[in-house]
Amino acid sequence: MDSILSNAVLSIQLGSEDFKSEDPRRALSALRNITAGILLLFKEKLRRLSPSDSNEVLVKRDTKPQRDADGNVTLVGVGKKTVDWFQIKEHFKALEIDIDFKRMDKVIDHRNEVEHYMTSVPIASLRGVISDSFTIIRDFCHDYLAIEPVELIGAEAWGVLVHEDEVYQEELKRCDDAFKLINWSVPELKDVCNCFVCPKCFSELIEPIDHTVPTYELQFKCIACGAESDYVDIIQPAVFGHYAVDELIAMQDGGEPVIEECENCEQETFLREASRCLACGYSPLVTCKACGHQYHVSVGYCEPCDYYESCGPL
Repeated sequence: MDSILSNAVLSIQLGSEDFKSEDPRRALSALRNITAGILLLFKEKLRRLSPSDSNEVLVKRDTKPQRDADGNVTLVGVGKKTVDWFQIKEHFKALEIDIDFKRMDKVIDHRNEVEHYMTSVPIASLRGVISDSFTIIRDFCHDYLAIEPVELIGAEAWGVLVHEDEVYQEELKRCDDAFKLINWSVPELKDVCNCFVCPKCFSELIEPIDHTVPTYELQFKCIACGAESDYVDIIQPAVFGHYAVDELIAMQDGGEPVIEECENCEQETFLREASRCLACGYSPLVTCKACGHQYHVSVGYCEPCDYYESCGPL
């Protein structure tokens, strides 16, 4: 077995062992090891695709041009530093290696958040990222390494990932069912709530404590770490996460921002398209040009006289 692949297997096996421990310090190690193992699996594929006598050019961070025996210019790998996730992603897209980039981005982001902001985490709070890792490893081994993951990683380590994925999916369904009971005051929140995470451990396994209260009074409990959070603590990161792609596209096209600061609560949660703040519900008042009645922009028209500012009276 090639050294890159061997190291990938060892990292995933160590991560699985760390995950079985009750020591919260081992959770950080589990996350680091499993993430590193996945990246090594990706590098193994790039190694296999690198031309012979190129010093594994697709794996190396640095390259240089040289002439081959026929005088043709080729690129060869230089040094010992290897590609990072950003470079791997670029190589995969160019080579039409179609993996779930969004899911892997989530794994990387979760690892970075935990490493930067936490010294220890409950093992249960990592079930989401372990579930994502399970899916990535399974699909990549099948589709691009032509091997069953249980054969590559071993029955014991693979069994840990399978079990945790099953547990996570059950808990996630419980949370999803609880969210379906909420009567959201703003329609857009039905989609934004898919990005709700626990502010303490970043787990997606949160549920409303009482789904019958008004939207802006909602409180949530994380079933991974037990932390309780108010709606206001969760909404802004969720808005950023849900509208990140739209915001990027608008910025690249020179258009108006999708999200702005709310003049009422001062959070970056005012959705321009809906003319409403998703954090506090604020919507500016405008005066009807036809009858002088004031109405909220988010309503879109003056109810007393059915006047639309954009197209005039009906």
